[in-house]
Amino acid sequence: MNAVCLFCCHSAAILRLWSCALNQRLQTLLYCATEAGLSYSVAALDRGLEIAVAGFNEKLLLLYQEIIDVLAHPLTGNNEECLLHDGNFAVYKDRLRQKTCNRLLDPRKLNT
Repeated sequence: MNAVCLFCCHSAAILRLWSCALNQRLQTLLYCATEAGLSYSVAALDRGLEIAVAGFNEKLLLLYQEIIDVLAHPLTGNNEECLLHDGNFAVYKDRLRQKTCNRLLDPRKLNT
C-alpha cells in the first residue's frame, strides 16, 4: 500500500467514527424534532459528510442549525460535550471494526 492509500483509509475511518458519534448525539438532541415531523440524515460518503434535512419549511433552518452547532463542538476530549470522549470512543471503534469485517467477509456468502 502506498502512503496516499493509507491516508485515504485513515481519513475514511475517522470520518465514519465522526459520523457514528454525530448520529448518536443527534438522536438524543433532536428527538422532539423528529416526533414533530422533521427528519434529518447524516452520512459519511467518499467525498465527505452529507447532511440532509426534511420537513416543514419554516423549521428546516433551525434543524440544520442544531446539527451545525453539534459539529462546532470539539471532536475529542474528556468531557461529555465532545463527540468522541473516552466513554464512547471504544464502542464506536468496535462497531466500525465489526462493520468493516462484515463488509470484507460478506457473511451472506458464508451462509450458503
